[in-house]
Amino acid sequence: MNDDVVFEDMFRSTLGQPINYKDKTLVLVDSMSVNDGEHIRIVFETTDSEWKQGISLVIEDGSIVVAGKEVKDKRGIGLWEDTAPKAVELVTKTGKKPISRLNIHNVWHNGRFIDYGHNGAAMWVEEIPNGRRYHCNDGHPDDDLNDLVFRIERMT
Repeated sequence: MNDDVVFEDMFRSTLGQPINYKDKTLVLVDSMSVNDGEHIRIVFETTDSEWKQGISLVIEDGSIVVAGKEVKDKRGIGLWEDTAPKAVELVTKTGKKPISRLNIHNVWHNGRFIDYGHNGAAMWVEEIPNGRRYHCNDGHPDDDLNDLVFRIERMT
């Protein structure tokens, strides 16, 4: 592990676009295409941070159905690893479009407020069968990419 790695500076130099770091492509936010009525499962795998870890999911031009309740908030939904079930199933609603984008951020609560996207924040996205695994770094300036590990699976 390398301390004092400030990914924010690297992302600033690319205007927020992906960066290459130690043979991995890192992102601040990931985005995936979703179909109307698609069933998706979020599975929290591990955390290793002093801060509370979570994710933010925002669907463009649509809504997300979780536990039978439709969330239409343009800010999307937040799921915290310590309070959400280990696996959360949701259904996408894309509104008038057959396909939309689901944007994924890793977030953390530092004891005072919810935060994302600065200092040491970054995600390495690993393609897996039927989905993606996310290795997340929170705001600490290090490069361990293990503060939150979760996956998103398309249910077939």
